[in-house]
Amino acid sequence: MSTTIQVNTLLLIGINLIECSKEPPPQQGKRERPKPRPLPPPPPNIELAGSGTKDDHTLK
Repeated sequence: MSTTIQVNTLLLIGINLIECSKEPPPQQGKRERPKPRPLPPPPPNIELAGSGTKDDHTLK
């Protein structure tokens, strides 16, 4: 039972990752592209988690 549960969770996680990468390409794709290029974008991600409004102002 434990092995089947572990395999199912791994499959679900993999499917979720694939779906997330495929579904939001228009929105996240634009945000993800600048992230890998410049190093500063990673901090904005933390700000987004805390408060999106402040991050929006910093991005602008």
